[in-house]
Amino acid sequence: MPPTSDDRVPANPSGLSATVMAYLLAGPLTYGGLGWVLDRWLLHRTLLMPIGVVGGMALSIYVVWLRYGTSRTPDVDGGAVPGATRHDEEIP
Repeated sequence: MPPTSDDRVPANPSGLSATVMAYLLAGPLTYGGLGWVLDRWLLHRTLLMPIGVVGGMALSIYVVWLRYGTSRTPDVDGGAVPGATRHDEEIP
């Protein structure tokens, strides 16, 4: 049975911002580090590290958008589509 709006607990704004910040830092650090390792192992140049940092940032932004982006799709009239659901992190 899906939770009703009365069952939901409001999200902690500082916890939510810390989670988003962790996503935004983890992507570039992870993929930048992977690029640095591959540069040292394969090319001995600095080509893959910047690609990894930019790619990691793009993936991080995409994950944040998927997880915390809008859940209400706008209709042509500016209203909301009737079947859209709220995210668990949103305050009811």
